[in-house]
Amino acid sequence: MLDPLRPAQERYATLVAAFATTTDVTQGANGTRAFGAEALHVGGKIFALLTRDRLVVKLPRQRVDALVATGEGERFDPRRDGRLMKEWLVVAPTSNQDWLALAHEALTFVAAPHEATDRGPAHPVSPQPPVAFPRGSGAPATRALAAAGYTELRQLADVAAADLRPLHGMGPKALRLLQDALVQEGLSLA
Repeated sequence: MLDPLRPAQERYATLVAAFATTTDVTQGANGTRAFGAEALHVGGKIFALLTRDRLVVKLPRQRVDALVATGEGERFDPRRDGRLMKEWLVVAPTSNQDWLALAHEALTFVAAPHEATDRGPAHPVSPQPPVAFPRGSGAPATRALAAAGYTELRQLADVAAADLRPLHGMGPKALRLLQDALVQEGLSLA
């Protein structure tokens, strides 16, 4: 974890150095500056940058929502006009958040292929093709699972039903459908 007491530029330089040997990661696409800062790119897309001594990372909207709700960051307002970016999180230099871990999460999110209309969470999934949540489990339950970091069915294997029950939309029907779908995959809730 990077020390929150170190100056932001030093923390960011350490972060940049950590990605120096990562395939496809570059700093500043052709020397350009994004949002007024040198940015880290993957595949020509920005995933992390330092601006005004604050780390800014691109994460799934649900993940940003969760971090903002817990006070771990705020939404990015690059134009400073109140138009907030939904998939960008700003982390203060005094934050105890692990900058390197957030940058890795951002890299995974930005590097992953996404449908044009859906940018789901970037949490790692199994190397097998993802298995969608069962039909009928409901949009609120699916959104709540995504906000909790579950993007595909196999990630729920060995998760306690009691841990899922408090999620919005996660009623008995949704839990039953998830359990039945897991059983079809040879898995089960804990």
